[in-house]
Amino acid sequence: MSTNRLYDMMMMMMMMMMMMMMMMMMMMMMMMTMMMMMMMMMMMMMMMMMMMMMMMMMMMMMMMMMMMMMMMMMMMMMMMMVIDKVKMFP
Repeated sequence: MSTNRLYDMMMMMMMMMMMMMMMMMMMMMMMMTMMMMMMMMMMMMMMMMMMMMMMMMMMMMMMMMMMMMMMMMMMMMMMMMVIDKVKMFP
């Protein structure tokens, strides 16, 4: 094997290595971007879920309030009826 041949081989190896490194770097970058995207998506999903939960809670609260109001009204009505009845008797 002559020197130039060896040299060529070495060069080829170097080139291959460089290419591999470049590929690896590219892959890493891609992975990183993908990960970032995924994270962002997850965050968005979480936010959405939180918002939904909050909305649900608010709705529940509103419903409860409405129910309470209704109950109060009913009680008042009943009281009025009773008072009326009592008034009627004597």
